[in-house]
Amino acid sequence: MFVLRSEQVISPGRAEDYDAYQLHSLEAARGQPGFLWEIRLRYLGNYAKRLTYQLWESKEARLTYSRGAAWVRAPHGLLVGPADSGFYAKVAGVQDAPLAVGQYVVDRHFRVSNGVQGEFDALEAGLCDLAKGQPGFVARQGLKFLGNDTSYVRVSIWRSWEDVEQWVSTAEYVAENDAVMGRVVWTTADRYEIIAMASEVPAFLALP
Repeated sequence: MFVLRSEQVISPGRAEDYDAYQLHSLEAARGQPGFLWEIRLRYLGNYAKRLTYQLWESKEARLTYSRGAAWVRAPHGLLVGPADSGFYAKVAGVQDAPLAVGQYVVDRHFRVSNGVQGEFDALEAGLCDLAKGQPGFVARQGLKFLGNDTSYVRVSIWRSWEDVEQWVSTAEYVAENDAVMGRVVWTTADRYEIIAMASEVPAFLALP
């Protein structure tokens, strides 16, 4: 299975046009051969920035869709430049509750030290369950970028930002973060909100 991560920035004054494009694109993807799920996010630091995650059974299924007649192309001038997209492989995942519009997402990037990729994979999988059962926890998945095996993303979904703040103050999070930070060159984290989603499977993120 492959995850497509795609960042877009909406051109000034085109927010309504983007919403219409988004709805059309969601409907087009749903039911396509190999499509499993999609979530669309709004960046909370810049309301013009959007982020899309899609899961497909194979990279080929996604490429076939993007080259076919069902593909919905963004209208001319809708976006500031081309979308920044990349394919990822899933490392770990866990889910406590259904996803919903309005939930908060922490999109955290890691660049790990070269030579510890396998160790980081195992660490991420082992730590994944720590958030399970925490107040407000919804789901989490760890991803490895297929274009550079030292680049990772962790997507954590929570019911509210207050739940996130409570989680990062726990001993479990501190221990997890200390273990991770000893193996990375740098890390960044951005906050998003789920604004739309589509799925052909009952559980979005906890797939093998």
